[in-house]
Amino acid sequence: MQPFPGLIPVLDALQKNHFLAVVSSNGYRTIRAMLTRFGFDPYFREIFGSDFHFSKKEKIDHAIEKYGVPREKAFYIGDTVGDILEARAAGVRSVAVTWGWHDRGRLTSVHPDFVVDTPEGLLSIASADGGGP
Repeated sequence: MQPFPGLIPVLDALQKNHFLAVVSSNGYRTIRAMLTRFGFDPYFREIFGSDFHFSKKEKIDHAIEKYGVPREKAFYIGDTVGDILEARAAGVRSVAVTWGWHDRGRLTSVHPDFVVDTPEGLLSIASADGGGP
């Protein structure tokens, strides 16, 4: 497994004005090991993995409540149709990234709020939103 090129500068820029957390169905230890391996760990405040609640919706809800992030300012970035549906169920904006598990066509079939083809595209969304958590 290799990360998509160009993520570190994007994560560095995003974490300056936003709270970044990992919400995943993978285990905490696996996620932590991958974040460390690829140099991503300094950019994420918390990991909500499979050992913390079952559904991603519950994890998103917990993070929003714990950190006081207004739901209308929250984004969930994912690479599967399921991620987009979980974001919608949690009442946050969904960002589909096309460099992961599901291709663009499959992701757009569930109408995410945003579709991003490169890591730099995440910066465009963040700047248009005006920053915040």
